[in-house]
Amino acid sequence: MVVPSIAQTAKADDDSAARTAMASRLTSAMQLDRQFEAVIPSIVGIIMPLVIKDNGGKEQQLRQIITEEMNSAFVGRKQDLVDSARDVYAESFTLGELTDMLTFYTSPTGKVFVDKMPAITMQQMQRGGVIGQKAAADALPKIFDRMRAAQMTVPKGV
Repeated sequence: MVVPSIAQTAKADDDSAARTAMASRLTSAMQLDRQFEAVIPSIVGIIMPLVIKDNGGKEQQLRQIITEEMNSAFVGRKQDLVDSARDVYAESFTLGELTDMLTFYTSPTGKVFVDKMPAITMQQMQRGGVIGQKAAADALPKIFDRMRAAQMTVPKGV
């Protein structure tokens, strides 16, 4: 059995601390808090169909309620999301890779990328959602057929 020396353990701890510090600088440069805010309209879009069917004619009011509540729910969790992303970056990349990414995100092109990313994320989620809905519509009948063949319970009304 190989036991790491105290020096090796200390070096690993230093490297981990350095990666975490660099990842923190990176998430700040990426403006991840802003990026997370951009996701809220997509979440509202996911929730709306669940509540609108029994509330016809009140779409605008429901959208406002859901948006306000989701914004409120995210306010206290935004830093937790950023910290979580920081930890994932620190665990996933070397110090050199994190440094290279920070160099990009603080460059003029990187800053443009950061500025445009919320809108791009929204477009990707909207387009991806449409594609996902089409894929689900194609797959669900086959899934339900296979569930029936395996004598499983298929959701009612399907």
